[in-house]
Amino acid sequence: MNYDWLIIDCPLSIIHFSNLAYYSFVIGAIIQILFWALIAGRLAFYKLPITKSNSQKIIQQPVSVIVCAKNEATNLQKYLPLILNQDYSHFEVIVVNDRSTDESANILQNLQKKYPILQVINLPDEKRTIKGKKYALSKGIEAAKYEILLLTDADCAPINSEWITLMQAHISEKKTVGLGYGPMTEAPSFLNIFTQWETVYTAIQYFTFALWRMPYMGVGRNLIYKKQLYKDVDGFKTHSHIASGDDDLFINQIANARNVQIILNPSTFIYSEPKTDFRSFYIQKTRHLSTASHYQLSHKILLGLLSVSLFAFHLYPFILIGLGIGVKLVILLYLTRWGFFMMNSYFILKKLKVLRLWWYLPLLDVVYLVYLVFISPAIIFRNTSKWR
Repeated sequence: MNYDWLIIDCPLSIIHFSNLAYYSFVIGAIIQILFWALIAGRLAFYKLPITKSNSQKIIQQPVSVIVCAKNEATNLQKYLPLILNQDYSHFEVIVVNDRSTDESANILQNLQKKYPILQVINLPDEKRTIKGKKYALSKGIEAAKYEILLLTDADCAPINSEWITLMQAHISEKKTVGLGYGPMTEAPSFLNIFTQWETVYTAIQYFTFALWRMPYMGVGRNLIYKKQLYKDVDGFKTHSHIASGDDDLFINQIANARNVQIILNPSTFIYSEPKTDFRSFYIQKTRHLSTASHYQLSHKILLGLLSVSLFAFHLYPFILIGLGIGVKLVILLYLTRWGFFMMNSYFILKKLKVLRLWWYLPLLDVVYLVYLVFISPAIIFRNTSKWR
């Protein structure tokens, strides 16, 4: 038997692999540097348009706050009063109780006696043309008396009584969509640290893209927009068959380069309690991320490049250094990316009030890769017909 092919092809295979690794790393590193130096850099040095010094001049417009709840009795009792007691002159709170089987209905009934601004919509168990939470949210929007809609979830808590005031202050004739931030509360565990970073990293992406006039998503636990936008696109009709996406797919549809404002005032933050075990976190994230395949093509390409470049950046440099290929350029690009990543992340984390994460960033950056590998198949093949 002739084994000459082993002698000829093996070196060529090594050469081909080293070339692929080299160019993949260089391209990936450049994408990462451009993102953290220029795109994320704009967020790092972003100045708040509304601060304490000028907040006294805010005109209060009527607002409809909408909360969708399904078996959230404990959270409604704990967090809903924080919304009902907002220091605001003209607002209503609509809670859509979606077929809850716990004590939600009784709790809401008792709260209605104390707060006349609370409107409760109890949904029956019936056949629906719209999947998941979108059906409940559509009923809340239909019932809203006011043009400005402020959305959050039953398990979320505003940080203070200025939430409505400062969120609606960013809405005007031109800026009809406001993207708020919803961080996770702190807990003494690595899962909590990673959950916080995943939340921050997602926010970095949708805030920076919005700043560069390419808005593609928001989060439903802290989102504000005008009701007319909902009417203009016939609600959730184009993605009514998907349970999730009431926030990101809807924003992907209605947002443009001119009508979006990011909202980063710490007094507007809405806090949520994170999942305490990996299984619950995994289920939650696959449900949320399963809608990404329905984004606009340009958004999918940009987000895909960002993820793929992160893989190339971490996967190849030590292999290339070990093979002695382009060592000086590899080290230069590697350290440059880390420099911009650490520097601009510091300022962003400071803005988002989670500076404690900065010390964990070298580890979190790598763990995030493992997370992407682990969660990707579930995102692709997940059934998106249910929201809880």
